[in-house]
Formats: sequence, C-alpha cells, structure tokens
Amino acid sequence: MVTNIHTLTDKTRFYARIFLWGVGIGIFLQVSLQSTQFHARLLQQPIFVASRNAVSVTPKPSLRQQRLAQRILRRTLRAAKRQTVRSTVVADTSLRPAAPLEEASSSSQASQDITLIIEPTSSSLSSSYSSSSSSSSSSPRSSSLSSKASTSSVSTDFPPFIRAVFPVSQTPDWGKMRTPKEWDRTYSEMNASDFVAIPAYNLHTLTIPMRTLSSDLTPDNMAKITAKLFYSTRYFGSYDVDSPEFRAVHPGLDLKVAEGTPVGAIGGGKVAAIRNDDSSFGVHVLIEHIMPDGERWLSLYGHLQTATVHVGDTVLPGQLIGRSGSTGNSTAPHLHLQIEHLNDDAATHQIYWPSSLPTAAEAARYVISPMVFLEKYKRTTE
Repeated sequence: MVTNIHTLTDKTRFYARIFLWGVGIGIFLQVSLQSTQFHARLLQQPIFVASRNAVSVTPKPSLRQQRLAQRILRRTLRAAKRQTVRSTVVADTSLRPAAPLEEASSSSQASQDITLIIEPTSSSLSSSYSSSSSSSSSSPRSSSLSSKASTSSVSTDFPPFIRAVFPVSQTPDWGKMRTPKEWDRTYSEMNASDFVAIPAYNLHTLTIPMRTLSSDLTPDNMAKITAKLFYSTRYFGSYDVDSPEFRAVHPGLDLKVAEGTPVGAIGGGKVAAIRNDDSSFGVHVLIEHIMPDGERWLSLYGHLQTATVHVGDTVLPGQLIGRSGSTGNSTAPHLHLQIEHLNDDAATHQIYWPSSLPTAAEAARYVISPMVFLEKYKRTTE
C-alpha cells in the first residue's frame, strides 16, 4: 500500500512538471514572437519606424508594453542597419501619362512652392556646401572631367530645359500610418486622403531624432516624421534616418514613395539612356539637360519599376518617364535622384559614386545636391 502511494505521488509530480514546462514554453513563445495574436493585442500598433515603417506608441503604455517595445525596437534597428534601407524622388505635376506642359504649370501651389531650408547641424556643414569633410575621395571618373561644361551655345535641335520641377507630385503621409497594411500599399491602392504635399527640405527638422518625435505623436510631430521618411537618405547622408548631409557615400537623394508612384522628368531634355543593373540602380533612366548658357547636366532616376520612355525621346518638365519600384540594390520602394555635371557622352557616361566620402568641394566637381539644383532652376530659364 505504501509503495502504491509513493508511485502515485511520483506520477503526479511528473505530470505536474510537464504541465508547468508547457505553460512556461507557451508564455515564452508569446512574449518572444512578434507575430502572435497576443502581441497584436498587446501592441495595437508598431512601436518604431526604422527607415521605412511608421512609428507609434499606444497611449500610456504599461511597463510590459514598454519593455516589449524596446525589444522590438532593438531588433528593428539591427535589421534596418543590416539592410541599408534606401528610399526616393519628387515632381510638381499630377504626372498623368505624357502630361503636357500646360498640365505641369497648373499643378498645386503647395507642390510648386517647396521651401529649401538647409541649416548646418554642425560647424563643419555649410548651407552653401563649401565646407570640407574629414575624409578624401579617389574618384572613379576621369580626371579630365571638370565641373563646368565647355559648350558655349545650345544646339537648336535640343529640347529646352524650361524649368525645374520635382519628379513626384505628393508623398504618402507616412507619419500617420500605423500598420504594414497601410504603409505597404502600392500607389494605386492608396486614396487621395493618404497623400500630403511635398514637405520642405529642412535639415534642422530632418535631423530631429526619431525617438523624440515618436514619443509624442502630435500632428506636428507626425508631419515631421513624414518629412524624415520621405527624405530618407540625404545628399551624401547615411542610411540612418536621423543623419544630416556629408556623412556617407551617397551622391544623390532618396525619397520614400509608394511602389508604382508616377515619376516625372525634373526638366526639359532628352532621354540619353535606359539601363538595368541588378547590383546598383536597377531599372534607371538618364536624361540629358542643356541650359541656356550651354551648361550640361544629367539626371538619373533609379530603382524604377518600369520606364515609360525610350532612348532619344524628348521630355517636358514633369512628363511621365516611369514608375517607382525597388529594383537593383534596394530593399524598399523608392526613387534615387542624382544630378551630375556632364562633359562627356551622355549615353556612355560613368555615374559618379566615389570609393570614399569626398569633401563638399570635391563632390561639387561631379554632382550637385538635387534640392539645390531644383531650387536654383525652378524659374523659367528661357
């Protein structure tokens, strides 16, 4: 009888241990896996936007929510750092297919009057881009390429530049979006209420830490989040969304847009080349522009989903040239805009991408900040 009692007790303890182990494993899985329904209830919205997702903290989060949010934040930031996420470009027309100039000139006033505010975030950065960076560059381009074109007059058969416009007309209001279901939609899946006018390029705003903005989601802070994500990688900026300019090798501007967003030419010109390179810009269009003083420029539109023009086509400011995508070396839909001085053949032109971070003066020999270019030539050049 005593033996039977001991046997029963041992069995009870054994099954109790199994039960407790099961409960423990279940709790561990619910706490550690972000995709469970438990987390969907606990975190009503994503906690932090790292490069491409939107930031949100639920009102008065509990201590448990805060700890879980920090855990997800750390994982998201590590993943974003590994991915080196990019983003995209802009225009001031509605960008209907082959939009004529008359439509471009009737675009919304909010998009046309984009304010360029470049404020130094440190003593080493000048608003005129005349300061130096700490590192030097060995340019892959021929040393014979100078910053100014030698052409003294414009060919009579070359289309006029007319004026500079942004290549996209609006941006999704990223700061208000809370779930992947919202921010992963394509351009055609979004509604008019999902878009806002192109925000100002203000380095003071763009370098406010995302943590600061996401801790207090006022309408003003959500608008700033939209601006930070839209101008997600600045001119020679790093892939950290809080980065200023001249911090990394990125001689263009990435603007985050929805996949399939219509992209327009930044000014009148001729399509010089259409290329597809999986290791760099994916599907990209190169357009040559000649200014009234004979200066030649080349604009590059990278990571397109499709190109809607052909080599040799002439384009007007804001005319549709393609739709944004994530082709090439890209992890999220965006448009890479790069504007280069052109002194060689546009069709065989070697894109400037230095092996190390150049000084502002060195970079100016080959490229110009897209925002500075668009601001400089936004008025009619004829």
